[in-house]
Order: sequence, then C-alpha cells, then structure tokens
Amino acid sequence: GYSKMAEPMAVRAVEQFARSDGLNSKPTMNALWNLGQIYIDNGKPAKAEQVFRAIAIYNSKNPKDGTVMPYQVLRAWSKSLRTLGRKKDAERIEAQLERTSSKTQTKSRP
Repeated sequence: GYSKMAEPMAVRAVEQFARSDGLNSKPTMNALWNLGQIYIDNGKPAKAEQVFRAIAIYNSKNPKDGTVMPYQVLRAWSKSLRTLGRKKDAERIEAQLERTSSKTQTKSRP
C-alpha cells in the first residue's frame, strides 16, 4: 500500500538531489536506489531495470570515491532483467557479480 504513495515522493527526492548535488552524485544515486526498490515493489521491473543500470554505470565510473551498494545493485539489476525475461542479459550481470565477488575474496585472504 505505502509503496504506491512513496513513488512520487521518491521521484521528487531524486529530482531534488540531482538539482542540488548533480545527476552523477552519490546522494542522487542513493535516492535512485530507493526509487528502484519502490519500482520493484510496485511491479514496474522495466523502470527498476533502468534505475539499477544507471547506478551500476555510476559505480563503474566511481570505484574509489563512493560506490552505491555495488553487489546489491548488480543483484537487483539481474533480478529485474530476469523478471523482464532477459535471461542472457541477467546471466551477463551475474557473471560480473561473480567475478567481482571472487576478486574481493582473493584480496581479503592473507
């Protein structure tokens, strides 16, 4: 119930962060993450996919100074692609997620 009411507020939050901090800023991307989750809750996987793709692109361009939940974004992006019936695209993202996860595990081992 509340997700339908939250959607316009989340869109407005993204617009305000984009205006004040810039479109490609971490605060805007965090607001986009929330909007993407609301789109999922509201059964709008196509809109969610666009949001998660945008955040993933931002993350790839800003690896050191503030990614926005990179693993969760890739997983949500993959899930939205599967919901849309885009299995091959989802598998590509899942492979990227696996590679990223493997690199992180290798770095953390003594």
